[in-house]
Amino acid sequence: MESGQKINTTAETLARAIRRRSVVSFTYQGTQQLVAEPIVLGMHKETNKMMLRCYKSFPPSISDSKDNWYLCDLDEISNIKITPMRTKSYRSGAKTIEGDMAEIIESSSDYVRA
Repeated sequence: MESGQKINTTAETLARAIRRRSVVSFTYQGTQQLVAEPIVLGMHKETNKMMLRCYKSFPPSISDSKDNWYLCDLDEISNIKITPMRTKSYRSGAKTIEGDMAEIIESSSDYVRA
């Protein structure tokens, strides 16, 4: 599968998960396993690459942590799956998450407000 096709399939899966408020699991950068809440899918304002802003939700933590926010390059995501788990309604630190994006493709309305 060519890189462009992989990104489109990954983007479609992530957009569907964001709309459904579903948690996803995926491999990042070939080795790191993430279980995360996908929040914003968009084009990065500096690199113009498609990126995912997500919150690492496993292992669960007692309190929200800014260290659990990830900005992932879709080129580096593989083995993505939508899980039966649902996203939390709100995570602290969310008010600035859209700042990296020049264009928002899909977002959770709980986090990104006009």
